Amino acid sequence: MKRVLLRLICVVVVMVATTHIATISARGVKFQGYGNLGAVYCPSLKGAGPTADVSVGAQFGDHFYAGFETGFHTLIYPVEFLGEELTVYDSYIPLAVNIKRQFGHRMVRPFFNISLGGFIGAIDLEEYNGFFCQAGAGVEINRISVGLGYSGLVKSGTESSLYLKVGFRFGGYSY
Repeated sequence: MKRVLLRLICVVVVMVATTHIATISARGVKFQGYGNLGAVYCPSLKGAGPTADVSVGAQFGDHFYAGFETGFHTLIYPVEFLGEELTVYDSYIPLAVNIKRQFGHRMVRPFFNISLGGFIGAIDLEEYNGFFCQAGAGVEINRISVGLGYSGLVKSGTESSLYLKVGFRFGGYSY
């Protein structure tokens, strides 16, 4: 799974690096951001939870976005402790660089997305900080986006999960 994630990250970085320079100079740079609501699901813990995040940055030409992402994510799952079932709320605040590579010039634009950075633990994770990454793909229709992907946290071990996000774009170009 880690090899697949690393390969996906490398493919996304190469795609972003090959963004057309002529397109950037033709359209220029414009302020843009994203707000997302979603859910995360961790199969190994059999838990799920809500996510909310925002990314603020710039759109470079028609196909490349880079910004800073933060938000609040929670993973809720049951654990058994001394014969009782307890509910754990692993919550954290991601602080990451977010890059996105879009395709096409129409109202419907597929994209690849990657966020790399760290996280600050909150609630049941308050003593933990670590590495945070997300990689996914989706589609943006006009200013509304839907994305699916992989989310990973590295603290003492690695917790891998899947995410689904629905969001909106503010600023940037109209397509």
